[in-house]
Amino acid sequence: MADKNKRSKGIILTVFSYACVSVAVLLYSLSGDGLESLKTFVKDPGEKEKQSYVRFISLPRGECSILHSNGETALIDVGSEYDFKSLCSLLDACDIERIDLLFISHLHSENIGGLEKLIEYYPVDTLVLPQLNGECEAADLAAKTVGNAGGSVFTVDAGQSFSLGTFKIKILAYFPEMKYEDDRSVIITAYSKGTKFLFMGDAGIKTEQALLDLDCNLNCDVLKVACRGDSTASGTEFLQAASPRYAVIPLSEAQTVILPDKEVLANLEYVGANTFFACDIRFDIQKGKLTYEISE
Repeated sequence: MADKNKRSKGIILTVFSYACVSVAVLLYSLSGDGLESLKTFVKDPGEKEKQSYVRFISLPRGECSILHSNGETALIDVGSEYDFKSLCSLLDACDIERIDLLFISHLHSENIGGLEKLIEYYPVDTLVLPQLNGECEAADLAAKTVGNAGGSVFTVDAGQSFSLGTFKIKILAYFPEMKYEDDRSVIITAYSKGTKFLFMGDAGIKTEQALLDLDCNLNCDVLKVACRGDSTASGTEFLQAASPRYAVIPLSEAQTVILPDKEVLANLEYVGANTFFACDIRFDIQKGKLTYEISE
């Protein structure tokens, strides 16, 4: 793990080791204004069906976000084909046996590469894809597989909404006319019990400006930062509009050598966001309160 103290002035790395049901949990937090309190929770197994949470996963070569509520599960992106075993192990550990909603934000390999294998092991009720235009054979095959198994397949359109337990998931915007694939990322919001999550895929500055021009409601509690914290995204004006309490930058350990960008961290600090990267972090929503748990 790269030394985070070299990355941003005032960023403090603190390690706590807890023995909890014979499992050691290693916690890391990066905060714009100092040390952010860390919480670990022992969940009552009987409460599983009542849980509502969003979990951000840094996979070896890609990323995945898991949304779970009232026994239903959604995924946003599935990592690369090399991440398949890691993602399956994680889903199995969460007792996830089927996927109710599966969103692909854009067609880069670190987001969609594991899709074909994943749907062989986990039934998918609804698959939501960007416009394919014959450009992604893996996505075409996945769409046929899900459809042949009786699932539903949708092409993304701005304004679409989906329900998942207590979550209302909405396609906030989609700009298929953008030149670069990153900027064609599907922009997704998820809202539950007064808490809003904003998933930016890998959308860059041009897409951020398009969102601002449309006067989209970008305000959120938790922001999934685009482009792994690279300077090609997360401009100050966009972050001021989003004003997240928390920001998550999924990174593999190897990527932390060069990312996240210092300017991006400074922008997040400027808007008051507590920022986490290169970790597995879960945000729980209980009785209108947002808590988080970090594990390594």
